[in-house]
Amino acid sequence: MKLFFVGIGGIGMSALARIFKNLGFKVYGSDVKETPITAQLENEDIEVFIGQTKENILKVKPHLVIRTNAVSEDHIEVKTAKDLKIPVLTYPQGVGIISNLLPSIGITGTHGKTSTTAMISKIFKDADTDPFVLIGALYSEFGNKNFRIPTRSTEEIQNKVRKVLRKVLKSADNITSTVFTRELFEKHNIKKIKAPFYFIFEADEYKDAFLNHSFDYLVIVDVDYDHADYFKSKKQYLTSFAKAILNTKKAVILNKRSENIQEILNIAKSLDKDSQLPEIVDYSSFIEKTKQLKLYLKTDFIIIDASAAYALAKKVSIPEDIIIKSLEVYKGVWRRFEVIREKSKNTPYIINDYAHNPKKIYMALLALFDFVKQHQLKKVTIIFEPHQYNRLYTLQDEFVGVITKILKKHHRFIEAFIITDIYAARSTKEDRETIDAKRFIEKVNRVLKQKKIPFRVIYGNTPKEQVEKIQKNLYQCDAILCLSAGELGILVEKTLKG
Repeated sequence: MKLFFVGIGGIGMSALARIFKNLGFKVYGSDVKETPITAQLENEDIEVFIGQTKENILKVKPHLVIRTNAVSEDHIEVKTAKDLKIPVLTYPQGVGIISNLLPSIGITGTHGKTSTTAMISKIFKDADTDPFVLIGALYSEFGNKNFRIPTRSTEEIQNKVRKVLRKVLKSADNITSTVFTRELFEKHNIKKIKAPFYFIFEADEYKDAFLNHSFDYLVIVDVDYDHADYFKSKKQYLTSFAKAILNTKKAVILNKRSENIQEILNIAKSLDKDSQLPEIVDYSSFIEKTKQLKLYLKTDFIIIDASAAYALAKKVSIPEDIIIKSLEVYKGVWRRFEVIREKSKNTPYIINDYAHNPKKIYMALLALFDFVKQHQLKKVTIIFEPHQYNRLYTLQDEFVGVITKILKKHHRFIEAFIITDIYAARSTKEDRETIDAKRFIEKVNRVLKQKKIPFRVIYGNTPKEQVEKIQKNLYQCDAILCLSAGELGILVEKTLKG
């Protein structure tokens, strides 16, 4: 059976393609340009077309197409597949084929998904449970890949996936991007198999992606309103998490001290008044114990993520000594407060972080000043590339509040706070007219002046210009933190880390 991945060079798509290749499928794909990931895929006997055209689909004649969420229904390869009556699944629907087939542990939340997934998968690996893992970042524990195939992957699983896909193919005319994989399994009465391991994966909330899955266990790390381009209100956003809870069979691990979590639980109860919620495990009860561990970075978000991982591992009866040892040797994951260059006599630490919403920015900045304290640093530079016009415009007051709060407390340690042009992912012409980096900076500086904070934020032009300045060592400080889910983070990594 031949599968074709549209946008195969993406971090999640490439991993899913490799998983299906490992399960015995013939895998092809396309992307707009050649990257190190596409080169790796070619070396693994996955044919990748550089350039996305109608002819790619006509040449391969796949039985199934899986597309990245970054392309629309109007994409030329997607349209060609549909014209040929080839079923098209989105990336979350593709992941759902695995999550609905195997015992599964999903990790979700606005913040902390990747780090918590990394911690949990490491604990399960160290406990010799041979987990099946899909994570949203490269991880040294898996040979700098973002997935792990169990060594006990059986012929039964391969055959079952093939049977499932054959049934999915029969539903081709009825499959749209709004049909959840979970519903396809229910329609065809496909039950989970009793595999000797768990499928541990990040369950993203964007566009209700995590509603494709039926979970055995669900970990909700932290929740704050986000993705305003899709979720038009906070209530809609929280309701999506409530629905994910109702799709969980055994237990949900969450923080009962959180107001948003309490609201989610109330919504879940109102959505299904006739049945009980799954067991609720409060990971906040593990926070004090986690604080006593020798974690690689003792900052709030690492403690929160580790507490959630601790609670889940305890729930599935992993021995406590293994949990503690595993968490204490955990050293972080790609682009989550990742030190990509150590400090030398003449050059600063370079730290890369994927933070892009107000809460993530705040947590990364708190981590920075914990890092300053731990390493006795004097001055730091912060470079922030806002991600999406819509997000910055909708949450501008929250962004301003976070930046102001940090500068009020720590401005004496900051050499410069620089904001670059906005990364325009999924941004419309109307979005671009609502705000720009300079207008946002003016607003930040007005608030700083009103609050009599002796500091001014600087406009940094393009991310490329900032990376060139870092290369030339123009910032005289002990550490530079790059906050970016866009071009800046990629350029810093490519230039400084290779």
